[in-house]
Amino acid sequence: MKKATILIISSFLLLSACGNQEKGISQSDIDELDKKEEKQNEKIHDPLKFAKADKNEIFISDEGMGEFKMLKKYTNSNSDKNGITPISNNGFDFNFSYMLIQDVSTEEKYLAYFGEIVNNADKRLEFLNKVKFVTDTGEQLTPEFGIGTGALNEDLTSGSKVKGFHKVKLEYADDIPKQIGVSVDKVDDNENMEHYGEVQKLQLSTDGTPKENIAKPIDM
Repeated sequence: MKKATILIISSFLLLSACGNQEKGISQSDIDELDKKEEKQNEKIHDPLKFAKADKNEIFISDEGMGEFKMLKKYTNSNSDKNGITPISNNGFDFNFSYMLIQDVSTEEKYLAYFGEIVNNADKRLEFLNKVKFVTDTGEQLTPEFGIGTGALNEDLTSGSKVKGFHKVKLEYADDIPKQIGVSVDKVDDNENMEHYGEVQKLQLSTDGTPKENIAKPIDM
C-alpha cells in the first residue's frame, strides 16, 4: 500500500512539472517560432529585399535564372546593418550587397551583387555592369557586361532608379573566399559619348574587417 501511495504521489509530481513546463511556453513564443519558420521557408523575388536578407535565405529570379541560396556576405566598416555597402560616384549611387550564393539546383557557387542603382546626378547615365572581382584565393572574375546584361543595365534619367542583381561563377568552388576586392567601372554618359565619374574600389570580407594587403581591387 505504501509503495502504491508513493507511486501515485510521484506520478502527480511528474504531471505537475510537465504542466508547468507547458505553461512556460507562451503563445507569443509559439508565434515567434512560427514567424521564424515562415521566414526560413519564404523565397524572395525582390533583389533589393534579398540584398538585405540573412544567410540561408533563398532568392528566385523572375527572369528564369534559377533559385539561389545566400551563403555569405562580404562587408566593411562602411556597410550598413543589412550588409549593403553604398557607393556614390559623383551622384550615381550604388546600393549593393556583395555576397556568395549557391545555385539550389546545380550547387554551383557565385560571387554576386544584389541591390539598386540610383541616378542622383543631373544627367542621363548608364551602368553596364562593368565590375571586376579579385579573391584571397587567387581568382580574378569579371561578370558578363554590356548592353542587355540584366536589370541593372539601365540608361537612367536623373532622379530614377532600378533594382536587380548580377553574378559570376567561382572557378574553384571548393576554395571559398574570405576576402574580396571589387572594382566598379565608370558609368556612361551616352549623350556626350563619354565616361562619367571615377572607378570605385572596395575591399570586403566575411568578418567585416578586410585586410588592406589582401585581395586588392584591380584597375579597370
